[in-house]
Amino acid sequence: MVTYKKMILCLMFCGLLIVQTGCITQKNNTDFGEAITVDYKMNVSTSIDNYMPTMSSVPGIPIEVDTKVNNYSNDLELRITSDKGQLLLWDNDGKIIHLENEYICPYEDTTVYWTPLTENEGLVEVATIRVGIYDLARDKITITYIGQISLVEGEGYKIDYDVELN
Repeated sequence: MVTYKKMILCLMFCGLLIVQTGCITQKNNTDFGEAITVDYKMNVSTSIDNYMPTMSSVPGIPIEVDTKVNNYSNDLELRITSDKGQLLLWDNDGKIIHLENEYICPYEDTTVYWTPLTENEGLVEVATIRVGIYDLARDKITITYIGQISLVEGEGYKIDYDVELN
């Protein structure tokens, strides 16, 4: 069921996609403004319901990408961006790697973490996460998921993946 709030959010995101250029680091002259919709599919989820920066069990909200629902192709990359906050990797040794607002990797299962803590912005309250598939052969991006992260009083940060373009 589409609610009025979800419809407004979807329209806002679509407007941002049309207006905003260069939202990720340019590679092969592509950005989310040149997105196409094709048959690439993946699942994007999170394993926690909410996140507080004081939690010691995780460095941020996990953004878990499952590519097993699609045939693997060497001609594809994952592109994950955040308009605010910061993306992180957390390796097996517990080391945290700061990615800023963008992560580009091979098209394979991956987990990236989002944190509201930044050096420049301080503690952000709202952010938009975009997960896209970059087709190297077509030189185009397919935007698969858009998630809205927001701070809910008394509960912490939550992510809503209800805004889907595909």
